[in-house]
Amino acid sequence: MLFRFVAQLGYTFVIIIETLLSLRLVLKLINVQPIAKIVVWLYFITDKILSPFAGLVPDNFRIFGITIELTTLLIIALLTFISYALYEIIKAYS
Repeated sequence: MLFRFVAQLGYTFVIIIETLLSLRLVLKLINVQPIAKIVVWLYFITDKILSPFAGLVPDNFRIFGITIELTTLLIIALLTFISYALYEIIKAYS
């Protein structure tokens, strides 16, 4: 019972982080400038999440005038696998 609760809590945390990173990716794709306080807050929080992974891959990839953050994409993919694993663990213990 406790293990299931911890897995659900971890799953929720991973989904929240994944959502924040996805929002960051979209805002960076459409080149939103950090003027609004919510955008500044989002960039601040996600910078803290991404900082341990800085330098793993080249930060930015530019194609057709659009800048794509590869680090953000990599972490979103990693979190997708983690959330799927947690979901399967929760399902197994239900």
